Parts: sequence; structure tokens; C-alpha cells
Amino acid sequence: KKQTKLNLAKYKVGYILPQKDNGIDKNLKIYTEYHGAKFTSYEVHELFALPISKLPDLLFINYSCFDKKGEINPFFVLPIKIILISAGDRKDELEQIKNKIDKILYKPINFYRTTKSLEILKERKKETISKPKKPMIFNNIRALVAEDNLINQKLMTRVLNNLGIDITVVNNGEEALKTRQIDDKYDIIFMDIQMPIMGGITATKKIFDFEIKENKKHIPIIALTANALQGDKEKYIDAGMDDYISKPIQIEELKKVLEKFVNTAKIRSL
Repeated sequence: KKQTKLNLAKYKVGYILPQKDNGIDKNLKIYTEYHGAKFTSYEVHELFALPISKLPDLLFINYSCFDKKGEINPFFVLPIKIILISAGDRKDELEQIKNKIDKILYKPINFYRTTKSLEILKERKKETISKPKKPMIFNNIRALVAEDNLINQKLMTRVLNNLGIDITVVNNGEEALKTRQIDDKYDIIFMDIQMPIMGGITATKKIFDFEIKENKKHIPIIALTANALQGDKEKYIDAGMDDYISKPIQIEELKKVLEKFVNTAKIRSL
């Protein structure tokens, strides 16, 4: 039986390249281009460097290439449809993220299964109905982000911009300190813990000392940390930090921190 073409000429479809090429993208490219869509494979850093207008409409992600729990979370902030390629294992993890993805494409991948997955590009009305939650917008908020990792910089920029927040990114604690010393305009500072030249804890202590010495308002400082251990929060608080967020960033956790530390007059729902 001949397969009807989906007529996807106006759509862009992407695939995240794993570190070791397993050939999946070659088949996906053939199946996707059969239906008229443009297919592009991306390195992770390439995808997060794209402006929103250049992002694909749909992204295939091979779950087996992200073996650490939570490692896939940064993709969920992208305003695109996500199809997870899965061997059917890691069921507990899949259960936790199933509401954040649009479809699961089970291996082995073939033409029919890929075609059924691509059909979600035509389901715009269903998507609108299934997402009734109103986005929260933060008006006139300015955030300083100290982060040395390029992908994390892009991620934080995209997430905060989507929330209506104006953001300045610096590459290390020393730059964060200098920026704070010359500017009082920021409402909140997000500080990575481990950075070259000057780490987050040292930078926070110096910023705190500066604010006290110069009688400046205190700008809340939020630690950004991967693999936070028990007792770490107390260490960050002792250093002068106000709270911490675990990486990879969870949107809801970020919103809670913003609601807690930013002037509530600047927060509204659409």
C-alpha cells in the first residue's frame, strides 16, 4: 500500500547528533524529506545558539544518548515540538517527562513509525487546547548571569528572555563582581558555582562585602549548581547567596525563585 505524503514542505525538522554517530539520522532524513520537510542534524551547542526564528518546528532526540537523569531537561524550554526516540527502557524516567514531550518514537525506527510521528506537525489545534496554562511574565526585570559554559549561557538567555527578563551574561565571577560594582540596575544575580578565574562563592563574598562597604542595596544572588550535595545550600547561604537552583534548570523552580526574590509588582500573568 502506497504511503500518502504528508505535505510538510513548510516545516523544519531537526535531530540532535549524539557524540557517536549511530546512523539513525540518515534514516530519519530519508523519511522526513520524503514528506517534503527540511531535515537538519545539530550539535547541542549549535541548536542552543540559534535564534528562535531559526529553530526547527520539530526535534527528534535519541534518549539513549542522554544517559544522566535530567540531562535532557534543557531541551524542554525550547518552543518547539519534541519527539523522543526510545528503546522502551528507563520507564520511570519517561513517566516523569512524558508531559514535557509531544511523542515517543519507539525503536526500531522505520518509515511507518516515523511518518506517524511527523503527523504531529499538523496538530496545531490540539496543542493549543492541551496547554491552557498561562505563561508568567516578569516586567522590567534585569538579571545578571555569571556562567562560563556557552550552552548554559544560551539556555539561561532563552529561558529568561521568554519570561520577559532583560539579561546580561558574564563569563566568570570576576566579571560579575566588576559588573555589580558599576551598576545597581539588576534585580537578581544568577551565579554559577564553578567558574574559571573567580568562582561563584568567592565572587558572592566580594559582592556582599562591596554592598556593605558602599552601603548599596543587596541584589539577591542565586547559586547555579550541578550535583548539589546535602549541606551545599548552607555553604552557599553562608557565603552570602540567597538561594540556589540545580542544573539542568527546571522552569518551575526558576519561576519560584523569581517570585520569591523579585518585586511582586513586576510580575503578572498574561
